[in-house]
Amino acid sequence: YKNGKRFLFPHGAMNDKFAFYSPGDLLFCEVFKLLKNEYGIEVYDASKDDETYKLRLGGEVYLTYDFLLR
Repeated sequence: YKNGKRFLFPHGAMNDKFAFYSPGDLLFCEVFKLLKNEYGIEVYDASKDDETYKLRLGGEVYLTYDFLLR
């Protein structure tokens, strides 16, 4: 999902036996480069939660809120 210079991308999945080789990190880095260089994206929104990979790739923890509308 692209909105101006912000890009929201759903989390992918990988087979844990390949985690040692960090293919997910490599893929994310290549996607980041493509989004910045080809599409001018400045913010990659990895959505909520503070998974280790997000922090390892330079992410910052911020609060999100859920609202129940009745």
